[in-house]
Amino acid sequence: MHRLRSRFHFSFGLPLPILADAPSVSARMQCRISLNFVDQQIVLDLEFTRSPNLSFVMSKALTIGQVAATSGVSAHTLRYYEQAGLLRPVGRTDAGHRLYSPADLDWLRFVMRLKATGMPIAGMQAFAALRAEGDATIGARREMLVEHREAVLARIAELQTNLDAITDKIAVYEAAEREAASAGHIGNARLD
Repeated sequence: MHRLRSRFHFSFGLPLPILADAPSVSARMQCRISLNFVDQQIVLDLEFTRSPNLSFVMSKALTIGQVAATSGVSAHTLRYYEQAGLLRPVGRTDAGHRLYSPADLDWLRFVMRLKATGMPIAGMQAFAALRAEGDATIGARREMLVEHREAVLARIAELQTNLDAITDKIAVYEAAEREAASAGHIGNARLD
């Protein structure tokens, strides 16, 4: 059985075949879709999609307002994330309005997890840049996430230690309250 792997770039709905040796087309609004023809099945690999303005890919596209409402991230922050390189340039309508694909939302959720776990913007930018370079950087991305996981685990251990100290202090106060209640006193007031 023969396997054929083809690459196409789509820009605003126009397919442009890219030769294997040709330099990468530098356009911010393109989508790289790998079509694998194996037993006449087509598999679309959209992990590295740049969210084009294509109706068949964007059938569930959301506006910036819808993404903001869905994700809890403000429209201003979404624009900043795109400008800072945390989000790839997203597709646009003919009027220039941003359209976010499901893949964009998945990536945004991951970026928000990195942020919530304390990864600095510079680290997220480095990770996003590696992701944009494709499969050749999988090892580097894995290493970044392993290092980040170790930092998160250290922070969790620190928080757990602090939580244990707080829990111990609560137990001391509860015991003092029980002792005072059994003696008929709470603080300086006498219970009747």
